[in-house]
Amino acid sequence: MWTVPGGKMETSDYLKLPKDTEHYWYNVLERTLRREIKEEVGIDIDNIEYVTSLATVHADGSPSLVISCMADYVSGDVKLKEDESDQYAWIGLEEAKNYELLDGIYDELVMVENQKKGKKYEWQRFT
Repeated sequence: MWTVPGGKMETSDYLKLPKDTEHYWYNVLERTLRREIKEEVGIDIDNIEYVTSLATVHADGSPSLVISCMADYVSGDVKLKEDESDQYAWIGLEEAKNYELLDGIYDELVMVENQKKGKKYEWQRFT
């Protein structure tokens, strides 16, 4: 099935860095997303914006909170991380309807298109 690139935040994403204030690291999500996108697909991104969030509980009982964001492409050629993905496609929203997407991804893509036009929504089914 098709999805968008992403990743997992590790404490090493910020513990190795100096704190931005006495107690906190800032922009941890943004740094993590830049790192993950570079690792998984080989491109650089910027202007990261929040889109939505979702949660699940895995079969082993561990919870996950996924934060979906959109970003601008900056540079680089797509080079897939072999153990992560085997294909990629740059597609528009209409073309996305022709792909077998993970549940909820099409709705997130609709949200991104709307957000780029200045319209923000909480997640909902758009199909």
